[in-house]
Amino acid sequence: MEQAISYQNPNAILPDMGVRWKLREFLDAHNITPHQLAIKAEGKISQRSVYSLANSRTNGVRFDTLETIIPALKELTGKPVKLTDLLDYSDETK
Repeated sequence: MEQAISYQNPNAILPDMGVRWKLREFLDAHNITPHQLAIKAEGKISQRSVYSLANSRTNGVRFDTLETIIPALKELTGKPVKLTDLLDYSDETK
């Protein structure tokens, strides 16, 4: 049976995995709004997609999406951004 995702929970676990998407935490920690990220990534990823990702309303993230988001976040923060800043993995079951 497939695990349901809570679209209201920004710390939602991706289905059947111990992977947690941390984009909202990253944005909040750096005082960046999803709107600012959407503007920076304009033309490469839609504003709707950015908002969905920021609110953990996704079943997964494509590599090309990460390749768009990470450089945009780097420009917005002026700091290096690593994949581990956006994703967390735990092998503990809930």
